Amino acid sequence: MLGAAEVDKYGKINTTVIGSYRSPSIRLPGSGGADDAASHSKRIVILIPHEKRRLPEKVSLVTSPGYIHGPGDREKAGLKRGGPSRVITDLAVLGFDHESKMMKLESLHQGVSSAEIKENTGFEIMIPKNIRTTEPPTTKQLKLLRSKIDPPSFYTEKWREL
Repeated sequence: MLGAAEVDKYGKINTTVIGSYRSPSIRLPGSGGADDAASHSKRIVILIPHEKRRLPEKVSLVTSPGYIHGPGDREKAGLKRGGPSRVITDLAVLGFDHESKMMKLESLHQGVSSAEIKENTGFEIMIPKNIRTTEPPTTKQLKLLRSKIDPPSFYTEKWREL
């Protein structure tokens, strides 16, 4: 699981700068080893708030590869396996189209519309005709999240009312 400041439609991750590298508007902590994880892991899940600025057409700097520019690019770059599997946001679960390697909507969180996804995504995201609703966490999962994984509710604040 990786976090990101920006993720583009091919799952490339930026955790280094917003703006130009030499004169950024924001300097971030960098990859901290996430490049190795994104390059060599069998499966990557990215966690990010669903905002247009965080899901831009093009990331300011590629800190970690996704599917680069599409099908076959990871292999051309010498990355023999893996790639991003899912991007989980506070609005939806996103996946990647098998053929084009572009990000697509997989499920909407309860109460979210596909129009909200389009409005809050900085690129044209693939939206299938039939979209399912993301299954909410079970009582047991919520208890585990609240007591062991995220006691201060940094990631789970939205689910406090459940």
